[in-house]
Amino acid sequence: MLILVSPWSTWSSCGLNNGFCGEGKKTRDRTIITDSKCKGVPCPDLNETQVCYGKCCRQDCVVSEWTEWSLCSIDCGVGNRY
Repeated sequence: MLILVSPWSTWSSCGLNNGFCGEGKKTRDRTIITDSKCKGVPCPDLNETQVCYGKCCRQDCVVSEWTEWSLCSIDCGVGNRY
């Protein structure tokens, strides 16, 4: 006896972590129409999940404080410090 499952449903909308931007997940599923019996082949996966992305989230640049100056690149004459 064949095991029958329904076709995949359409993908859900992208469930974003903060509601409107960044990375989220979408899912789809299917249902068992005829289940396996008497040691028949088990049903395949019935759910799938994929990563999805909303619009790009604004993220401002943040920089550290300036570090201390390096030592001079030479001992005598004109050199460089970073």
